Amino acid sequence: MAENLGDTDMPSVNTVALALSVGLWGLYTYLCIIMVLALRRRGLWLASLPIYCTTLVFVCNFGDTFCVVFTACKGYFFYPGGKVVYFIRYNDRTIDHGWYAASSLFRGVTCIGANALLIWRAFVIWSRDKRTLYFPVVLLFFTTIACALVVVYNIQWAPRFLEDPAVLARYGYITVTLLAMDIINTWYCTGLICYRLCSLMRQKRATADALNDLQGDVTAEGLYRRIIRVLVQSGMLLSTMELAVLVCIASSNRDGTCIMTHMFSSITGITTVLMIIQMNILPLRNNMNNSLQRSASGSFTMPVFRKLVNYESTTNQVGAQGISQSTAYEDSMQQTISYLAAYGLQSNEQSSTNEDNIERATSYLAPYTEQSQNLSSSTVAVITRPDHALLRSL
Repeated sequence: MAENLGDTDMPSVNTVALALSVGLWGLYTYLCIIMVLALRRRGLWLASLPIYCTTLVFVCNFGDTFCVVFTACKGYFFYPGGKVVYFIRYNDRTIDHGWYAASSLFRGVTCIGANALLIWRAFVIWSRDKRTLYFPVVLLFFTTIACALVVVYNIQWAPRFLEDPAVLARYGYITVTLLAMDIINTWYCTGLICYRLCSLMRQKRATADALNDLQGDVTAEGLYRRIIRVLVQSGMLLSTMELAVLVCIASSNRDGTCIMTHMFSSITGITTVLMIIQMNILPLRNNMNNSLQRSASGSFTMPVFRKLVNYESTTNQVGAQGISQSTAYEDSMQQTISYLAAYGLQSNEQSSTNEDNIERATSYLAPYTEQSQNLSSSTVAVITRPDHALLRSL
């Protein structure tokens, strides 16, 4: 009966899955070391939630890999000549299901942590609009329930996987539902962030065109396009991995499921770390790194998405201030000129004197007009030159 469930000998598929799992974990650890050293050397630091989520994913990845390696080694040395199903050792209907349950728990927490980080990014970049939380939080809630059910099945029902195919089928349905919700959540949040960034690009371009000043517009668009590209690449990498696991489970491909499942945690961690490395460490086009602003203590200021929100509000405030002051100056000048002109019409004899008064009024208001124009120029600079620390929380 065990062979009908797709059991494989250790030297075949399970060995490949074990080698891939350990190799990807080594690559993930190497990337984490590079990320930490580079961020520390450059004086960069992330917001608290990205740090916590990244650390949580790393710890869970290590725990998952340890469970996989320990169970495989136990099968090699303590149960010679037996069969292996997903690195679980069967011998006279006994099973080391506790280790596999722990591994499933680590994978579930990894999935939840990655989704929570993505939801937080979408929430902050949308100016903390609570409406952006409704759908992804509901998905995250059901994802958490599905992860808990997977762990419970591995603890309570795993010994019956060989005896009752219905139990194994229900376990497969729960896993497929979990992966489907995770894929939907990933692309929904990624789409929200990309749509918001595209909207900001259009607003900046329209404002720059209205003020007849395109200075810095190319740099701003390049910054946003880079963020969008990195987000889409990360979403594609993670969702492709989850889709591969889903297809293998749905098609009852045990060998493919064995390989893909044990690559899941490492791929999720690598995706998270690569996003941080791409946005903070690798050289940016147009020498963006040279224009990063530092605070007085030598460390960078606010987190990226918070900077984006503050930047947007500051832009609106400065723009409104510039427009209001410019309008006030122009109104004052027009009122003065109209008054002097009306006064000049009362007496033709004083026309020359009135013209002199008009010139004096115009020269008197010239500094205010120049100040208004300078304020408009500074508004353009704020609009078209975003703070490049925007890269940092990705």
